[in-house]
Amino acid sequence: MRNLSNNIRIKVKVLSDPLIRIVGIEETDIVVNKGRFSLNELINTLKSLIPNLEKVFQTRRLGREVFIAVNGQVIYDLNKVVELGGESRISIFTLGAGG
Repeated sequence: MRNLSNNIRIKVKVLSDPLIRIVGIEETDIVVNKGRFSLNELINTLKSLIPNLEKVFQTRRLGREVFIAVNGQVIYDLNKVVELGGESRISIFTLGAGG
């Protein structure tokens, strides 16, 4: 279990009108624990905190249809570990969205 005293607020931005229509938001803040997450863990956390995000990640071809960038770095490997800290930001976008 993660330490609740290490909570941080992270800005999540959804880019492209089609994704915004599905998720229902363009930008939001979420509260997560500071630390290391695999991309898969991060996606599961995001889906639990942002309604309708599940629909966006139903694709089996992450990196071809929907991309996620953490701190400006696009990640394709679901097992890649990223470090989340106080200045972290997440972008969810489609090809051509200008992410």
